Amino acid sequence: MSLVPLEITSKEFHKTMRGYDPMEVKSFLEEVSRELGRALSDKSAIAAELNAVKDNLAKYHELEDAIKETLLLAQRTREEVVESAKKQAELIIEEARHQGRKIEERYATLKATKREFEIEFDALISAFHGKLKELHEPEDKRDAAHDAD
Repeated sequence: MSLVPLEITSKEFHKTMRGYDPMEVKSFLEEVSRELGRALSDKSAIAAELNAVKDNLAKYHELEDAIKETLLLAQRTREEVVESAKKQAELIIEEARHQGRKIEERYATLKATKREFEIEFDALISAFHGKLKELHEPEDKRDAAHDAD
């Protein structure tokens, strides 16, 4: 049975001949009533504080869960960014190798073309030199015949 302070102070007892002093009993009951009132008030305040703490704890658990999710997302994002950067680096390296091979091929082609040009140019100069000799020979023969006269 749950007592409230009002029930204690309003409680009536039957009077007997050899009973307790009614004023003492009444005074004691009033004191018990006050103490019970304070205890119930403290209990109510503690219950309210406990509820507030429970609410805060629930909020902190929600916040903790949100932080965990955020950390997991950040970790996944970091892994994705690193993986993407590795793939891009591999593509860039492969493209650079491809360009390097093209440059080497182009260089080899130009080198061969240069060599062919040098050979043709040397042949052309030799041919011109030969023609010049042919052109100068008759003059030399003419001069020699002329000198003989």
